[in-house]
Formats: sequence, structure tokens, C-alpha cells
Amino acid sequence: MKKEITFDIGIRKIKDLAFSVNEDVEFKKETSIQINSGLQFNKSDDTIELLLNINFLTKESNIEFMNSRTSNIFYIPNLVQYENKTNPDMFNLPDAMLITIVSLSITHARALISRNAKGTKFEDIYLPIFNPADLTKNLFSKKSK
Repeated sequence: MKKEITFDIGIRKIKDLAFSVNEDVEFKKETSIQINSGLQFNKSDDTIELLLNINFLTKESNIEFMNSRTSNIFYIPNLVQYENKTNPDMFNLPDAMLITIVSLSITHARALISRNAKGTKFEDIYLPIFNPADLTKNLFSKKSK
């Protein structure tokens, strides 16, 4: 039987850091998306910030036509409990917690992109749904945890 992991988490803040669009770019409906991320831990106020940089590129010529940068800050009570004992700058978050953080952050980013793209020629662009477990694995693997 699988052991159930429980944890507390709350959303402290969602920030729309930057958005840009280049409406001069032409493309056929196919796009590719690049997602880069960064985690910042703040033990003094029990928060984790997940920064996402999402680039939309033309599939055929790999030219960026839209970019979004967002910040999602999560409150994790007693964050220090996840601190790596041998390296206090690293944290050992449960997989389920990290997947939840990524899933919520992607959802927030998708909403902000949709709002920001309104009024541009990309306002009806397809915003894909990602499997949060796979995305988390791709973004962080074991090296960042």
C-alpha cells in the first residue's frame, strides 16, 4: 500500500513580471513552447517562489513571438522542516508538493498569458495542458530538489 503524504501549502502572491508579443511574426498554427523555471526559498517567511519563463516559438522557423514571465509565491508552514541537513541551501520537498506548486503555477501563467494576449493577433492561440508530474520531472529532476 502506498504511503499517503500530506502537506500544507498556500498561495501567497501571483505576479505578472513581463509579457511581450511580436505581431510581425507569421506562422501556421503549429507552435513550440519552451518553459524555464527557477525556485527560490525564503526560510524567514516560509515561502517558495517559482519563477516561470514561457516562450512561444514558431514551429517552422523557431522564432519567438510571445514571452511571459510569472512569479508564484507559496506559503509552506515550517519550511525549514524540508531543509537538506547536509546543505542548508537545498530543500527536499515531497514530490507531491513540488508537482502541486508546478501545476498551480502553470495554471496561473496560462491565465495571465490569456489575459495579456487579448487584443493581439495571438489572443486565440492554443494554450496546451501539461501533465504536471511530467513537467515537474522535466523542469527539476532530482538535481534541484
